Amino acid sequence: LTSLPVDTYSAKAIATLYRERWEIELGFRNIKSSLQQNAMTLRSKVKELVYQEVWGLLLAYNIIRREASQAAVAFGRSPCE
Repeated sequence: LTSLPVDTYSAKAIATLYRERWEIELGFRNIKSSLQQNAMTLRSKVKELVYQEVWGLLLAYNIIRREASQAAVAFGRSPCE
C-alpha cells in the first residue's frame, strides 16, 4: 500500500524499489547482529578517533561483503544469497 500517484509510479517500479530497500534493511540487520555477536567495543576516548574506528569497521565490513558477493557470483549464485 502506498500513497504514491498511480499514474507516476507503476506497481512494478514500486516493487523493485521496495525489494532494494529490503536488501538495505537486511544489510543493516547483518551489521547490527555481527557487531553484537562479536561484542565490538570502541576503545578511543577522543571524538575524532571514535569516528576513525567506526569508519574502519564499516570499511572492513564492506570489504568482506564485497568478497563474499564476488565469490557467490563466481560459483553461479546470487550475491544476495
